[in-house]
Amino acid sequence: STPFPYTTLFRSTVLLTGNSSADVVVGQSVTCDVDGSLDDGSGTYTGTPSALIERPDHFFKYFIVAKWGFPIADIDMPSFNAAGVLYAAAIAGGYKFGFVTNEEIVPSDLLYNDRNSLAVQCRSTLKYRAGKWYLNYIPDSAPAAVKTISSGDLAGEFAKFKFGSTSSLDIENDFLAYYRKNYGKLNYDQADYLSDKTDFDATSQTKYGGVIPGKYYFDAIRDDNMAAHVLAFIKLQKANKLKTVEFPAFWEHSGLKEGDTIDISNPLYDGTKFFIEHIRHEGKAKLIFEGLEWPS
Repeated sequence: STPFPYTTLFRSTVLLTGNSSADVVVGQSVTCDVDGSLDDGSGTYTGTPSALIERPDHFFKYFIVAKWGFPIADIDMPSFNAAGVLYAAAIAGGYKFGFVTNEEIVPSDLLYNDRNSLAVQCRSTLKYRAGKWYLNYIPDSAPAAVKTISSGDLAGEFAKFKFGSTSSLDIENDFLAYYRKNYGKLNYDQADYLSDKTDFDATSQTKYGGVIPGKYYFDAIRDDNMAAHVLAFIKLQKANKLKTVEFPAFWEHSGLKEGDTIDISNPLYDGTKFFIEHIRHEGKAKLIFEGLEWPS
């Protein structure tokens, strides 16, 4: 992806009143209340004309279309709408982003391709596949499987499931997340972030031989409850090794997509639910699915 030029997702109006230029002191700090980017008069991104764009699904749609230049038809509305319902219900007041970009960015890194991406900051996956953007909020526990995959569904006479696990090198069990990024940095507070959250998993620390730190930067989170909610989910995903699965299937399973939950009919892991992380094409008639176990 190419770098995205300087932009801001916030705008402000500053009013100077009083005795003409005598009231303006060059070099002094100016403080003001600001609003973020607003929806257009048709409510294209939020459903409400001129509404503040702050819920994650609304922001992703706005950025992808208005800033990145994709057509609105490339947004998979069912997945975005479903994610929006879950964002609204996740915590009191719902998930909301609040941040500024004031330097060049790589859009894919900002949105989904980094451990501190916006997708991570709302415990979601954002994927572009077959001309569509799909957004999925990941709950604490596995939803119902959309399909059961057995050996008879695999592509090829000698095809089989390849089971593995995440690496011990990816384990984290002592967590620190910085949030409420200090975009102003006025003279009285030069801290990069104004708040932080911590969490840990004692069982994991015993199992894996001690404290394994994990540090995160939630540049778009301003709310205490949202920071704690997202960090608790990261702990659920990172504190223990999780099973992985890879298998080939023919095109009749092309309706499956990243973010779907499947379960496996197999003597080793019968009934284990996996979250589809990646799908790739192999030849003209075969798809390779990669899944990650839902943590229990």
